Amino acid sequence: SSSFVTKGTIGYVAPEYGSGSPISMDGVIYSYGVLLLEMFTERRPTASFMNGMTSLVDFVKTAYPDNLLEILDANATYNGYTQDMTQLVIYPVFRLGLACCKESPRERMKRIMKSRN
Repeated sequence: SSSFVTKGTIGYVAPEYGSGSPISMDGVIYSYGVLLLEMFTERRPTASFMNGMTSLVDFVKTAYPDNLLEILDANATYNGYTQDMTQLVIYPVFRLGLACCKESPRERMKRIMKSRN
């Protein structure tokens, strides 16, 4: 008998890998989304969250879009117009992260640019 195991870091691995799906670009996109959310919240994907949430993705989903400033990393400061910064940077980054972290690979953001060969 033989077995195949997909290795990865808990919290960053796409959900479909748990059911034996092969490694794919969709899985890489999921991991990228988790990384974006982690960078802007300063929370690990395996951290403990309030209200019984078990993932960083769910934590951000509950805050999006109205409460993003509450979950934004406290070190992310801007000495200008908060409204402009929120509209131009914060909302789009969180929207991108969540688009990459859709449960279904088919619903995830797709690559925009093709690699050069």
